[in-house]
Amino acid sequence: MDLIDRAAAIEVLGEPHPLDYNRISAVEKIRGLPSVKAVPMRRTKPVMGVSRDQLRNWWQCGNCESVIDKGDRYCRGCGAEVEWDGGK
Repeated sequence: MDLIDRAAAIEVLGEPHPLDYNRISAVEKIRGLPSVKAVPMRRTKPVMGVSRDQLRNWWQCGNCESVIDKGDRYCRGCGAEVEWDGGK
């Protein structure tokens, strides 16, 4: 699912000429689309996972514990934005 700004989409089409039935139809279809409530972006800090024998380690999401790669901007498990030390 994509979220777009309905007013921006209509603005891109421009005001339709009264005889431009295709554009009038497109604007009316955009106006009639159902809306979706936006939710705040979840953020998380990475956590270092360590094996029981203390020989292996990895990064994981602090929110859902999915394995992530160092530098990932988003968790592939839950979609939370990963905040690495130093800004990213």
